[in-house]
This record gives sequence, structure tokens and C-alpha cells, in this order.
Amino acid sequence: MNSCGLVDQHHVLKIDTPCSGIQELEFMHFHCKRIDLISVPGLSTALCHSWRSKNLPVRFGYVPQLRQVSLACKAKAW
Repeated sequence: MNSCGLVDQHHVLKIDTPCSGIQELEFMHFHCKRIDLISVPGLSTALCHSWRSKNLPVRFGYVPQLRQVSLACKAKAW
């Protein structure tokens, strides 16, 4: 997802896909409050780049196959 406007900056994007075959998620320039990976059992890679909040942008729920995580953001002076 790149510059996704599905969820505004005050809400949480929740991903709950226990029966999906999703193996990789990449988020770039997103503006939501946070991303909750509730249940994504096939997910092996999660990449997050350039978020705007001061806090870590992702919460990991049930992701038993997750092996690679990349969180990258240029720091800004608030």
C-alpha cells in the first residue's frame, strides 16, 4: 500500500485475514494512526516506510510465519 487513503490519520487500519494467503505486506507513506495485524498467519514479511506518527506504526497479533520485519522512517523534529 502506498499513500493509502482508506483510513484517515485518526483511525487504525486493522488487518484480520486468518484464511488468506497473504505472505508479504508493504506500507509506504501511510497516514493512519496505526496498523494492527490481528491475524495474518501466512505473513512472512512486513515492511513499513515513512509513517507520520511519533509511535511505532504496527502492532503484531497472530503472525506465526513472520520472519522479516523492516521499519524505516526519516526522523523529523516535532
